[in-house]
Amino acid sequence: MHSNSISKLLNLKEVTVKKLEQSDSVINVYLETKPKEHVCPCCGLSTSKIHDYRTQKIKHFPINHKEVILILRKRRYVCTCGKRFYEEYSFLTKYMRISKEWPSV
Repeated sequence: MHSNSISKLLNLKEVTVKKLEQSDSVINVYLETKPKEHVCPCCGLSTSKIHDYRTQKIKHFPINHKEVILILRKRRYVCTCGKRFYEEYSFLTKYMRISKEWPSV
């Protein structure tokens, strides 16, 4: 699969496209990011310990008159202080269900 080309088409950075599913009206794009160290929002310490994974559906801009749904496998990290938190994404604001990345004109 041409993950890099699809990421560029969707204007998404630092993601890996794992799978594509198409129907007559919808394109589902399954995404993941690479695990990395994150700073705890509670105590400020760094952690790379993954607590669990969740899946989030995000509406993206349409392509060729088809609805595009990003299906993101989100990581939740856990800190030594006990705080659990999600990693941050450049294309998704907290609590948003619509991508903030649109193609450049």
